[in-house]
Amino acid sequence: MKRAQRSDVFRFLLIVLIIVHFVEFSIYSSIVTYQLKFLIPLIMVIEWLVRIRFKVKFRINSAPLFFMVYILFVVLVLSLLNTENESEAIIQGLSYVILLIVSFLVVPNYIETKEDYVKFLKLFFIMFFMLLLANVILGRLMPGVAFTNFNNRLRYRGVFGNPNSLGFFSMMGLIVSISLTVLTSKKHYLYSGILFLSLIYYSDSNTSLIASMLFIVSMVLIWGLFKGNSLARVLSILSTTLLLTSIILGVIWISFNSNVYSLERVDEIFHSRVSRSLISISDYDFLDFLIGKGIASRVTNPHNAVINTLVELGLLGLTMIYGIKLYIAGYALIVIKNSANIFCQKMMMISVSMLLTFFVFGIAESVSISLGNIVSVFMWASFGAQMGLAQKGRYQRKGCHNEKRYVVR
Repeated sequence: MKRAQRSDVFRFLLIVLIIVHFVEFSIYSSIVTYQLKFLIPLIMVIEWLVRIRFKVKFRINSAPLFFMVYILFVVLVLSLLNTENESEAIIQGLSYVILLIVSFLVVPNYIETKEDYVKFLKLFFIMFFMLLLANVILGRLMPGVAFTNFNNRLRYRGVFGNPNSLGFFSMMGLIVSISLTVLTSKKHYLYSGILFLSLIYYSDSNTSLIASMLFIVSMVLIWGLFKGNSLARVLSILSTTLLLTSIILGVIWISFNSNVYSLERVDEIFHSRVSRSLISISDYDFLDFLIGKGIASRVTNPHNAVINTLVELGLLGLTMIYGIKLYIAGYALIVIKNSANIFCQKMMMISVSMLLTFFVFGIAESVSISLGNIVSVFMWASFGAQMGLAQKGRYQRKGCHNEKRYVVR
C-alpha cells in the first residue's frame, strides 16, 4: 500500500473516531459507539504492526520517555492485582496502552512533515466545526431538548447529554482553530472561533471558558518570553509573576478567611468535587497509595484528573503520567529556544500551551489519558506528532534543531 493510500486510511479512521466520540457524548449514545471508540484505535495499531513488520523502521529515540512509558505499563499490570473489577480494569488498561501506542508510534509514521501536521489539525478543525454546527442546527429543531436545568442553571446543551460536554468540545475546536491560525497565518480559522466561543458561552461551562483563555494567554507569554524583543520578555516575565502572585495571594486570603470560605463552602462552589475527592482516598493503605486501587475502582467520580489517576494508579502511576507531560514540556521549551525553524517553534509553543491548559482543565474535569474522550486522543496524538517531527531530524538545514546533539537519527 502506497504512503498516500495509507494516509487516506488513517484519515478515514480518524474521521470515524471523531464522529463516534461526538455520538458517545450525545443523547444518541449507545453500546455500539462505546465499543467503536476502542475498536478503531485498535485497528490503527494492528494495521501499523502489520506494516512495520515488513516495511517501516522507526523509533522515537528518547530514553527518558521510553522509561516512563515502560514504568507506566508495569503499574497498569500491577494495578490489575489490586482491583475489584478486573474485566473493566483490563478494558480501560488496554485503552491506555492503545492510546500511547497510537500517539507515540502510529501517528508519527503518518505525520512525517509539517504539511502532514497541518493536515492533521485541519481534519480535526473541519470535523469539530461541522459537527458542532450540526449540533446547533439540531438544537434549533429540538428546543425542548437543547436547553436543560443543570447545576441550578438553565444551560444550552444542543444534542449533547451534558452542557459541559458541549463546552468541552467547543473549547477543543477553539484551540485547534487558534493553532491553525498561528501555524498557517490564515485568519479565517480565527474567525470560525466565534462559533466555538459562542457555544462555550451558551453552554455556561466556566471550566471550558477559563481553559480557553489560559491557552491564549500562555501562548502569548511563552512567545514573548522566548522569542520576543527585550520589552516583550520583560512584559512576559512581569505578567507571569503577577499571575502567579495573584494566585498565591488568593489562596492565602481564602485561608485567612476560612469563616467565609470554609471547606463546605469551597465544596459547594466546586459542585461537591472536594468531598468526592476526599471520599475517593478515604480508605487508602500503603499499597493503594503506591500502585492505586486499580482502574475502574473509583467509588465516586471527583471530576479531577489528578485525583482520578492517584486513586486508580497510585503515586507511581501519577508520577509517570505527569512525568511524561513534564518531559514533553521541557523538550518543547528547548526546541522553542534553540530551533531556527519558526514552524517548529510555534508547534512546540502550542504543545506547552496545551499541556498547561489541560492540566488546569483536569483539576475540574477527568481529562488525562484515556480513549474515553476525543480531546484526550487529540492531545496525546498531537504530542506524539510533534515529538516525532522534532526528533526525526528530517529537515537538516531547516529542521527543528540546528545543533547535532538534538538530532535523533
